Amino acid sequence: MQRRLRGWLLRGPRVVVAGPKDASTPSIVYAWNVGPVANPSLQEAERQRLILMAKEQIRGRVGPVRQVRYRDQVVSPLALESKYRKLLQRAQCAIAAIVTSSVYMRDLQSTVEELVLRHHEWDIAVALHL
Repeated sequence: MQRRLRGWLLRGPRVVVAGPKDASTPSIVYAWNVGPVANPSLQEAERQRLILMAKEQIRGRVGPVRQVRYRDQVVSPLALESKYRKLLQRAQCAIAAIVTSSVYMRDLQSTVEELVLRHHEWDIAVALHL
């Protein structure tokens, strides 16, 4: 299930759980289950180009690997350790839940703009990347 909402690509469940579901078995969040995060200060066309480029690099690879190019413009989930990918995924799911909620659509769009949420997502991704 995919749905596009003002530049956000929203997907269904992204967490892949390996092994039995108990507290001793950690869930695994692969790089391709978390979206790349582009700097919201860039123009939309440049952001989309960087996101597509990062998605192409993620296919079939396992991280973490060192991100050398475009570090100040995009954070690839491939460059994050597994525990940090989980945190980024949680932030992305929370933002997706906010912007797709009926309350946000009716009342909150003018209160909390999508650009503010994108800046928070970028701040989280950069902090996890360091």
